[in-house]
Amino acid sequence: FNGAPNSNCNGVSSIGTGNPVVSGGKDDITIYPNPVIDETNVVTVGEILGKTIEIMDLSGHVVMNMRVAKNSHQTVIDLSELTPGLYILNFEMEDGQVISKRIQKI
Repeated sequence: FNGAPNSNCNGVSSIGTGNPVVSGGKDDITIYPNPVIDETNVVTVGEILGKTIEIMDLSGHVVMNMRVAKNSHQTVIDLSELTPGLYILNFEMEDGQVISKRIQKI
């Protein structure tokens, strides 16, 4: 227990949506290249299968939302329309948990 609100010993916590957020561990996602020029790849590791990917700017506005192909462990995202800056990628898994990663568009 680290004393942080809304967290437990398994590295799972919740964000404003109420969905658990997972970071690190054997089940994770990899994003490359990052920083991103136009396209980036989201690759799942382990038993993770995704349902949706949401891209938010740092003010919390959703700038992109897409479905992940069923049973796919790799998704290519075209970010060419986004302005350069930092974004949060929220990867919702089929079980409702969310993995959040920071990406930089250059």
